[in-house]
Amino acid sequence: FAYIAPEIVRGEIVDSRADIFSWGIIAWELLARRRLFSALHPEAIFKKIVESKIPSLSSFLLGIPSALSIIIDRALQQNRAARYRTSQELWDDLLSIKKSDNYQRAMEASLPWPLELVR
Repeated sequence: FAYIAPEIVRGEIVDSRADIFSWGIIAWELLARRRLFSALHPEAIFKKIVESKIPSLSSFLLGIPSALSIIIDRALQQNRAARYRTSQELWDDLLSIKKSDNYQRAMEASLPWPLELVR
């Protein structure tokens, strides 16, 4: 239940941006090493998904490349119009930061495990 988009909870029309939201949750949790939405009952999780202010990943991982944090933040926008429209747009942004000179150094400094485990 903790990986669905707000529009699903609200019973709205669903498109590929719902999958982008779910990807954002998984990416956020993998890097932050904690759950983004947790509660004892599905209804409480749904309420958090729709109403919570989602914390930026940069507040949990000091030194994370700001571009990566911005990408994940955009994927996690509760308003689907503010999210990436397609996974290709998301992918293009991810590739652009990977090509940056500072990316590897910043990732190595911010991750709690060796970068080789991520590759």
